[in-house]
Parts: sequence; structure tokens; C-alpha cells
Amino acid sequence: MSGSEDESNDDTCSEVCENPARCEGFGMQPCLVLSSGILAVASDVPNLACTTGAFDCSLHAGWQYRFAARLFAEHASRSFGQPMLVENRAGAGGAIATEFVAKSAADGYTLGFLTTGQLAILPHMQKLGFDPLKDVIAVTPLSVTPFLLAVSPNLPVANVREFIDYAKARPSKLNYGAGGVGSVGHFAGAMFNARSGIEVLFLSYKGAAQATAALSVDEIQMYFASYTDLVPLGRAGRVKLLGIATEARHPQLPELQAIAEVLPGFVSSTWNGLVAPAGTPSAIIERLIADCRAMIADREIAARLQTLGATPGCRTSAEFSRQVAAEHAGFRDAAKAAGIKPE
Repeated sequence: MSGSEDESNDDTCSEVCENPARCEGFGMQPCLVLSSGILAVASDVPNLACTTGAFDCSLHAGWQYRFAARLFAEHASRSFGQPMLVENRAGAGGAIATEFVAKSAADGYTLGFLTTGQLAILPHMQKLGFDPLKDVIAVTPLSVTPFLLAVSPNLPVANVREFIDYAKARPSKLNYGAGGVGSVGHFAGAMFNARSGIEVLFLSYKGAAQATAALSVDEIQMYFASYTDLVPLGRAGRVKLLGIATEARHPQLPELQAIAEVLPGFVSSTWNGLVAPAGTPSAIIERLIADCRAMIADREIAARLQTLGATPGCRTSAEFSRQVAAEHAGFRDAAKAAGIKPE
């Protein structure tokens, strides 16, 4: 397992499809694959293929990723003038859905909606049947969601500095958790340990629900996870929010300290983005990027993403590819430093 801090789910096509019957076999209908599933789009637009793909929302597909995927599906359906359908292909940290996209025909009928985990982390955790840097094209990100630092509500600390001092006084006596070995939360905690000079031990959990439950009962004392995983729990008093892993304070949580105020440069986040099989024509790639830009330019859609703590933003395929390659290398080095090897 690896790649994301999300909940497992049993969603089916019918949950989001305008016409569930179209999901059977997909035929030649365009499709989008999310890390949690596959999104299919039927399109008769000349010279426009919306690949029949998998939209991979990862092994424990979180509802926030499915929500972002559905926003794109809704927008694309209007843009293409045809319904976009979704089928889930969860499992193996998103490897199943990602491989489906990688091995699909590059004919404009298959796309993937992935997160940082599938392209930048997963290759260092599992032996894969595809190369994420060669077998798929990074089309564009749609949004970036920061990670937050939460601690057990029982700890007598009120901010990041107090927690660091508390942990330094108790080396190897505190634990932190994440939704699996090699998840973004795992690496964020390891990076926080290294940057702050503390020694908090790692415990792996099946997913975000298990990890947050462990935090609320003091089984673990530190946890990094996404905005949507932690903010509701923090507001309910079930966990204590200390900081956000961004360079500056987040507009949705201005009262929450940026960890970079204490540890300059400390940033941890995950993106949601589109990919396509290698060899997909550039005209299709450019058309998809244009459609994504139009989507996030819609104030209502941008506002809906921002309620999840996400910052909407698209890039060119070349820029996104360089970003993915840099993240891939960074997580490779982090995995090596942590002694993590592909299984």
C-alpha cells in the first residue's frame, strides 16, 4: 500500500454516471480513470478523444478526491456535450487503475485522475508493471491540497514549537501514524522528524479512518493528513490541530500556524491531476488542459474546491511532467533514507 491518506470505498459507476449502462465494456466511449476508479466520457466531437480511461483515486480512495473527480466529470460532460462516466478501480495503492491507464490505447479514450502518490511515491513502494515516467503523460494538475499537523488532544501543547520541545524531551516514546507505509503522511512525518530533530516512531494503519481514530485515543501522538481528513475532527475537538504544511498561513485556516514559521521551507501537500497513456496526441492533451483551465476559472467550481482546502491551478504538460519527475526523485531519495524498498 502507499500513495494516499484516503478511505477505501466501494463506489460503483452508477453513483456518478448519467447513464450507468454505458459503463459496461465502455465500447469506444471516452473514459477518465481516477485513482479510485475509471471515468468514461462519451464524445462525438470530431478530432477530440477523451480517452476511455481510469481515474485513479488510489488504494484508499478518499471522498475528497472522488469529489474533485466528479467536479471534472460534470464540467467535461457539459464541455463535450456527452455524459462522462466513472468506474472505480481501487486497489494496490492505485497501481491497478494507473496500470490500466498506462496500458490503454493512446487514442483519446482513456485518461487517469491521479494523486501525488501514484506517480511519485508508489514506484518506490511496489514493483510495478509499468513506468510512471514513461508509460503515462502528465497532462495537468487541477488542484493542490496541503497537509496539516495534528496531535493527540491529550498532549499539553498549543503550537508547533511546544510540540517539538515536548517530543525532544521524550525521544522514541511518542508515535506517529499514517495510512500505510510510503504514504504522503508517512513521508511528511519522517521529514518533520528529520527537520525538527525529534524521534517519533512510525506506526502504519490501513487508512485515514484508522489513523485518526488512533490519534483521538492517544495510540499515536502525531499525524499528518489532508485538510478534509483533519479539519472536521479538529473543529469537533477530537484532535488538536497545530500547523499546516505550507509556506504561509492558509486562507481557509488563517488562525492555524504555518509549520514553515518554525521550520522554514517545510511544505507537504498532494495534487490531483490528469494523466493519459503515453503517445496520446498532443492536440488532445492541449484540449484537455484548456478544458481544465476553463473549469477552474469557473468561480463556483473554484469555490467548491477551496472548501476542501484545495488551491485550484493548472500547468502545461511539460511543466507538470518536470514537477512529477522532481517529486519522483525526491521521494526516491526519502525512501532510501528511510530504508524503504519496493515489495
